[in-house]
Amino acid sequence: MKYSQIHKRYATALFELATEMKVVDAVGEDMKTLHVLATESKELKLILKSPIIKSHVKDKVLSSLFEKDFQKLSMQFLRLLVRKSRELYVGEIAVQYIKISREAKGIVDVDVSSVMPLDPKVLKVISAQVAEYTGKNPEIAEKTNPDLIGGFQVSFGDAMLDVTIRKKLNIIAQKFQDNIYKKGF
Repeated sequence: MKYSQIHKRYATALFELATEMKVVDAVGEDMKTLHVLATESKELKLILKSPIIKSHVKDKVLSSLFEKDFQKLSMQFLRLLVRKSRELYVGEIAVQYIKISREAKGIVDVDVSSVMPLDPKVLKVISAQVAEYTGKNPEIAEKTNPDLIGGFQVSFGDAMLDVTIRKKLNIIAQKFQDNIYKKGF
């Protein structure tokens, strides 16, 4: 099984169970917490990655950390991951769950990169265009990137719109590489 498929399959299964039990948002909050801790806590990462630490010890550690605050379904899911030796992927599974949950709610994440922060009117136009194109509710995350020279990039899902000066300069440079001069008449 490919690693990317592991994340998606486990997250999808958890989402389906959470939907059935009507605890999608609560489990989503648990997954956000789990993702943050799994990526930022050096000690937790070491425990989860260690082949020396037995699964029952990992289960006890996770229970002591999360059992009070997490949903019952989230804890059962963590125990399943430990039993199946998939605890190493817990952070990625959490991210995938959050992504699936947001898609089910009709939310699409949109990244907008530009040299300087864009005018709110421009962001509204971008948001409206993405909403029209996808039929979903866009949430825009704006980033600045001085390497773009000018213009902006919009990406969501698998789509990307690049209207930067750097892109236009690259297109012109490629055209100049084609030798249009031919000897003779």
